[in-house]
Amino acid sequence: MSRLVCRALLMLLLAAAFPPAVHAQGIARTVDELRLLVKPGDAVRLTDVSGHEVSGRILTLTPQSIELRVDGQSRQWNEADIASVSHRRPDSLANGAWWGFGIGVGLVSLAVAAVGVEDGEEGGVALAMGFYGGVGAGIGTGIDALIKRRRVIYQKPATTTGWHVEPIATPHARGARLRVRF
Repeated sequence: MSRLVCRALLMLLLAAAFPPAVHAQGIARTVDELRLLVKPGDAVRLTDVSGHEVSGRILTLTPQSIELRVDGQSRQWNEADIASVSHRRPDSLANGAWWGFGIGVGLVSLAVAAVGVEDGEEGGVALAMGFYGGVGAGIGTGIDALIKRRRVIYQKPATTTGWHVEPIATPHARGARLRVRF
């Protein structure tokens, strides 16, 4: 294989192996922030502070409350009564495209490594890598389009209450420090 083909193979494999970083979307900590992630008409699953779950469609969102249509009836929860809200969101299509592209290019690379390439056939190898990489990217994107995951989009901030005692020992003082959280 010529140096040009080896470099092209290496570049394509590196591009497929190290896709750009994708960062997850944050979780809302208030009902007011939740209004940025969902809108009236969206289907959600709400868990109240007692652990009871209900599924419904959002009717209204205010800075302090959420109103859902549950089993044909309107129900409202104040922010203090909501533990979490989850929503079905589609999976990112980018990672499926990268995986499919990498698999397509990888299969062509394995075939080239197993069979070898004669001088003058480098263009055909590059064309095959591009074609099968594209086919793989299309298949990966199609598979990712079918995947939807339920993700928590609102989580009530944890409130910690309690006390903590820690010893203090210095050359000039001995004792204890008491911390109370509420």
